[in-house]
Amino acid sequence: CQNEGENQDLSTLLNQIEILLKKKSIPKYSESFEKNYIAFITHFNDLKGWETGTKGKFKGESKSKRQFKALHNEHSNKDIVKAIKAMFNNQHHIDTKYVYVTPEFATRPAIFARFLEISNS
Repeated sequence: CQNEGENQDLSTLLNQIEILLKKKSIPKYSESFEKNYIAFITHFNDLKGWETGTKGKFKGESKSKRQFKALHNEHSNKDIVKAIKAMFNNQHHIDTKYVYVTPEFATRPAIFARFLEISNS
């Protein structure tokens, strides 16, 4: 049955993502915004690249940096990591192979808030 095979593939992918999230040490976020932003981009590239082959694609740009700075001022580093993990574990993003998941998207206030809420539920 094709559905069964798709479910197995999805289950395998979810397990692989969970393993990656556990294996990857969460970047040691410091108090410095610049260091935190670099850690965010590095962590983001590792997570996205593992599945899509775009590792290292995102270098950071002014819009995501501004948005990240606003998040950084309002939320703890732990909350930022939780929201990003929730985004990468989201079924829609898994199904679309993370095509819309970019640093700019992840740092939009409404998107971030939605995934932070999901991670806290």
